[in-house]
This record gives sequence, C-alpha cells and structure tokens, in this order.
Amino acid sequence: AVMTLAPLAMIVRLRSRERENRGSDVALLAIALFAACSARRFGSILMALEIVLLTRSARAVPPLRLRTPFTVVTLPGLALAALYFARAPKDPFAQVPRAAVAFVDSAHLPDRVWNPYHWGGYLDYVWAGRRKTFIDGRNNLFSNGVFDDARAIEGAGPAALSLLRLYEIRTVIAERGSPLDRLLALDGGFVRRARERLANVYVRR
Repeated sequence: AVMTLAPLAMIVRLRSRERENRGSDVALLAIALFAACSARRFGSILMALEIVLLTRSARAVPPLRLRTPFTVVTLPGLALAALYFARAPKDPFAQVPRAAVAFVDSAHLPDRVWNPYHWGGYLDYVWAGRRKTFIDGRNNLFSNGVFDDARAIEGAGPAALSLLRLYEIRTVIAERGSPLDRLLALDGGFVRRARERLANVYVRR
C-alpha cells in the first residue's frame, strides 16, 4: 500500500495550488520511492513523506488531468513499484559459499578448514561444531595473534603458506579472485577440488 500510494501522492502534490517547493517535494518522494524499492527498511521513510505531503497538498486540488508532469514523474514511480513487487525473493545465502560447504561435506574433505573472516559465522552455523574452522566474528577470542595470522594468510603475505602449515590446515575455502586464491592456484602443496560462484575449495596434497 505504501508503494502504490507514492504515485498518488506525487499527483496530488503536482496538482496542489501550493507551488512553493512543489518540484523538490515530488523529487524527494521519487527518491524515497526508489530507495524503498531497493530496500524494505526505507518504506517507513516513504510512508512518513506521503503522509506529510498528502496532508499539506490535499486541501485544494483542482480536477486531475493527464499532463506532462504526470507522465514524467508518476509513471516512473508506478514502474518502480511494479518492479518492487515483481522482483525475486531475497536470498539470505547469496553472499556465503553454500555450494562450497556442500561440496566439502559431500566429498568428505579433511578437517581443519581455513576460511575468510567474513564467512566464519556462516560456517559455524552450518557445521555446528562438526568441523574446525579458522576464524569467525568473535574478535575477543582471537586476540592472541590468530586474527593477525588470518589477515596475513588472506592477504597471501610472505608467511601465508608457512602459517597454513603451522596451523595444520588441510582444507581451504578461499574467496574467488582473492590473493590467497591466486597463491594456492600456483602452489604445488594444494590442489583445487571445487569451484563455485564465490569460492574455490583447495585440499592439501
């Protein structure tokens, strides 16, 4: 209802006899509509703008006629609203290596998995302690130097391979295109076993 009300609020504001700030009000409403189409959290802002503008503008509105401002401003608003309702449902796992994790499990790859910092929470959730992951978002648990080592490994620094040996890492889930991904692709100590949209899976030879 909030999305479909926005074009009506634009029409009412354009037809209002109050000309002061009329163009900027309609532009602001259009921006809020675009933001609400992008993320649902902006819907409350859009609703507040609609209430304010409709209350202020609906006092004296002449009969509606289809004119150029309507075509230029409100039809794009209607199109944005239609796109919002027609878009695919949001995938909560779009930014995590779901396929790589499934491969690690199905191929029974060895434990002691190295993972980037930003995927650690997801791996903890999926594996629920069944596998040893390297790091996750609980920074207070890794203040003993592990956090710095994780950054050195992820950045493929000079000590990256020796640190992987030190921690006895046998499986690596590396973000595709990352420095570590490129390093392991060239290193003879690891072999790539899987490739997915976000990650490559390497296993120590």
